[in-house]
Amino acid sequence: MLSGAIVMTKATKFAKALGIEGDFHANDGWLTWLKKREGLMHKKLYGEGSSSDIKSKEQWLEKVWPEISKNYSPENIWNCDETGLTSKLFQTGP
Repeated sequence: MLSGAIVMTKATKFAKALGIEGDFHANDGWLTWLKKREGLMHKKLYGEGSSSDIKSKEQWLEKVWPEISKNYSPENIWNCDETGLTSKLFQTGP
């Protein structure tokens, strides 16, 4: 799972690596702004069989997901596993 704390830590490391240190502050306000600007959200599409709401998932995939995804090309839509892999990739960086 990619937490807000991980995103803020990585953003700080990227800013430092890019020489952006003075006015940049990766805090809760910045994270809220980033999620709103990029349309980031968390939706659990699966889970334990007894706790999974299949009907809601299907309705969300049919009605909400097409509206969200129409603004993005498929290569810019990642699932959490790919995001975690990217995070691991940059752990060895600056």
